[in-house]
Amino acid sequence: MVKFKEAEGIPEVTRVLFHAGTGTLSSYKELLPYLAQQCTENEALLGFNFGNAEDYLKRSIDTLLIDSAKSYADILMEQESQKFELIGYCVGGWIALETATILVEKGIDVSKVTIISSSLCGHNFDNDLLLERAFGISIGADVKRAGYGGSNKDIQEVLSVIKANHEERGITTEQLCNLSGEYKEIGVGFETLSKMKQRDRLKCIYETLSNSEDNGGNIEMFELLYQLFSHSFRGVMRYKPSGYVGDVHALFVEDDTKHFFPVKNISNKDLWNGIVLGDLKIDYIPGDHGDCLKEPNVKSVAELIK
Repeated sequence: MVKFKEAEGIPEVTRVLFHAGTGTLSSYKELLPYLAQQCTENEALLGFNFGNAEDYLKRSIDTLLIDSAKSYADILMEQESQKFELIGYCVGGWIALETATILVEKGIDVSKVTIISSSLCGHNFDNDLLLERAFGISIGADVKRAGYGGSNKDIQEVLSVIKANHEERGITTEQLCNLSGEYKEIGVGFETLSKMKQRDRLKCIYETLSNSEDNGGNIEMFELLYQLFSHSFRGVMRYKPSGYVGDVHALFVEDDTKHFFPVKNISNKDLWNGIVLGDLKIDYIPGDHGDCLKEPNVKSVAELIK
């Protein structure tokens, strides 16, 4: 647990951030100054990263989000605070929701859960090539230059076609390599990638990052981040939200065309009304999944969650 700001005495409110898919809090880098400025002297600001990587990777993907939530809830229950406000982006939104469920069941006051651009994966997309591509996009790499062709729209269309009437069945590398028709070129790209070792593919992604030449020694950390990311997303693919009795503020991106995979209709009121049993408030924030927490978009997010 990271303490960004401590309160004077017992906090009236403790705001808690939950890590995204890579297991780190880096997604909140541009949001944190706003949150710190919003905090009064009687409020605290905390955050959870993945903690011990070995322990995180040992958690079963079938119960990953629930197990993570239990771990973080145990830590929060040891923190003195009049009430908590939980905030999560991407995967962190679902972990925040499950953590809140546990805290409320224990009689702890959770005033609000804020979920930022958190979506449910509509199908099983457990495939290394797809996860590597999604990872690259999430960290701002040039995945096209790294050999992962096709726009997000193209990839979503391809996956939707492959998964038609076979929602639970995984996608094989062979299916990706054998794409035909208008998607044949994308298939050829996947075939080229499939013949490479994963470490070499990750190195190609890493080398498209602007600071990779200055941080050659960080390739091992980069590979670890991918392991954490793929583990998190495999967990999301198997996750079904439980009902939450408290209040939720859900922030959806205005541009929802750039998600890593085809996702369920995240702004569907019926879906969210089935999850949130308390008050549900939905707002739309500028940008897409990748840049909604970056300037200038992040300023709008900070105003909404004030």
